[in-house]
Amino acid sequence: MLFIYSFFLLLTIIFTTSQIISSRSKQGAIISQDTIYKLCHMGIAQDFKPILDELLIERVVGTSNHEFVKMFISEEMKSLGWSVELDSFKAKTPIGIRNMTNIIATLNPTADRYIVVACHYDSKKMDFYFVGATDSAVPCAMMMYMAKTLQQRLEVYKTNPLSLMMMFFDGEEAFVEWSEVDSLYGSRHLASKMENIKFLHNGRQINQLQRIEFLMLLDLLGTKNPAFYNYFLETTDLYRSMVTAEKVLNKTNCLAEYNKEYFIPKTVNTRIEDDHMPFYEKG
Repeated sequence: MLFIYSFFLLLTIIFTTSQIISSRSKQGAIISQDTIYKLCHMGIAQDFKPILDELLIERVVGTSNHEFVKMFISEEMKSLGWSVELDSFKAKTPIGIRNMTNIIATLNPTADRYIVVACHYDSKKMDFYFVGATDSAVPCAMMMYMAKTLQQRLEVYKTNPLSLMMMFFDGEEAFVEWSEVDSLYGSRHLASKMENIKFLHNGRQINQLQRIEFLMLLDLLGTKNPAFYNYFLETTDLYRSMVTAEKVLNKTNCLAEYNKEYFIPKTVNTRIEDDHMPFYEKG
């Protein structure tokens, strides 16, 4: 719970600091003491668990649990004032056609640009009881609780031309064996769909993907003392903002029992296959 609490604080600072929202500053975020104080006293530890508990069930595509989690996420986001789109599609898998649904929650559907935070909500079918806590119930719960806790602070982004979007992907897991065609069903579908939706913006034709300022994927989170490296040169400035936010919080009493760096100022040149790749490959 300590890691979830501290990482949540880092995310909330990123998404509520005007320096980050308004521009891609290479100097990192300017975080006021007032903002830090308010974020540190939101009751995360006791209020986060009820959301997570709803997600800690087997939720394999095509099961009743999977349908329950889909509706739980979509209805909760609607209740918090987000515009929710259910992107349903049929996916060809090694075990046949499966119905899948991405959940896209948006604060301002008419915004020019979006900051996107994403996760996947399906769990992998195993031969034992597997709820996929870190993969990816915890990230989904973090996103939902961020939306709940920051509801008033994010109100301005319901009309702001640069707004926020949360994507909950379906079908991330492989049904037989991980491959280019047996994995990432939801993110591959949505990236292609957004690429093919064209419209005029300021006199030029663009697609939906070009409205994304940056996408942050949350996956495999919730274990103790993780380490995060910079994997993309294109978003080095944003990574530095996470480093800055962590250093600021480390000087406060927010991170009790905190004893290591999460964000390591080191660039790693490696490819990780996950839901961000269909978007990255399309630019």
